Amino acid sequence: MEKELRVYLDDGLVPMTNSLNKRNIRPFTVSRKNWLFSASTKGADASASIFSLI
Repeated sequence: MEKELRVYLDDGLVPMTNSLNKRNIRPFTVSRKNWLFSASTKGADASASIFSLI
């Protein structure tokens, strides 16, 4: 924990939160929840395969 805090204190350009990372990954997590409502098993498998590559 101290190491990460030092990086933040030494470099003023380091963001205080990781919200940018959370925003970037959000579409994938929302899509993953939507697989529950896929019309077919093959469709859900295809979506899962594509997102696992990304």
